[in-house]
Amino acid sequence: AEAPKWAAFGWHAQEVDGNDVDALVAAFDAARNHPEPRPRVIVCNTTMCKGVDFLEARESNHFVRVEPDEWARALATLDEGKPQ
Repeated sequence: AEAPKWAAFGWHAQEVDGNDVDALVAAFDAARNHPEPRPRVIVCNTTMCKGVDFLEARESNHFVRVEPDEWARALATLDEGKPQ
């Protein structure tokens, strides 16, 4: 938990699931509307390659190398989850 560290230094700190758009919007709204004149920080905990299970599972995915066949699989997986 990173938010308590920021709060200890006087920041308005929030920690959210960075893959959750609704949580991000709520955090930005809370930061924008916070009445005290102090700095704000939003710590976003994210899952790299979110939504593509075979890429999420990779041990190292900050600099993920995706082969052409994997791109096709990843795009198909993401398309499956799109609202129609």
